[in-house]
Amino acid sequence: MLFWHVGFSIFIFRYVYKDYEADLRYLAGGALLPDFVDFLFNLFGLRIAFNQPGHTLIFAISAMTLVMIITGRKTEYRKNFLLITIGIFLHLFLDFMWLNQHILFFPLPFDSIETSSRGFLILLVQEIAGFSYLYSKINTLEQADDFFRDGRI
Repeated sequence: MLFWHVGFSIFIFRYVYKDYEADLRYLAGGALLPDFVDFLFNLFGLRIAFNQPGHTLIFAISAMTLVMIITGRKTEYRKNFLLITIGIFLHLFLDFMWLNQHILFFPLPFDSIETSSRGFLILLVQEIAGFSYLYSKINTLEQADDFFRDGRI
């Protein structure tokens, strides 16, 4: 789910933080990172957290802790790498991971309260909504070039 995570992570970030100078490429990368981590773990045959270690709270908190330890205060690096961790947390939020508590709170022994999984139609509507938001913000080649060069919409 590419457009859902990227589009609505940017939408929520801009609505909550109102930071129009942030480099949204880092936020988009963070919004896609949990799925990429899960892909790598499954590619190499590592079976951790029900094959979704990128969707655990341990992963998100560890990423934020690592950023806070490694980067210096009030630097551009910290600001940009915190955008990655915000993207990770927004990904967990947009995936409704609180319904899959056995994955979100791994390795703690929680039961999942999700009674049904999202169907194809819901996933399609989410992708269309994310694409629509991104298209409303980036609908010309100049705007796309600005986003990929500067990370601003």
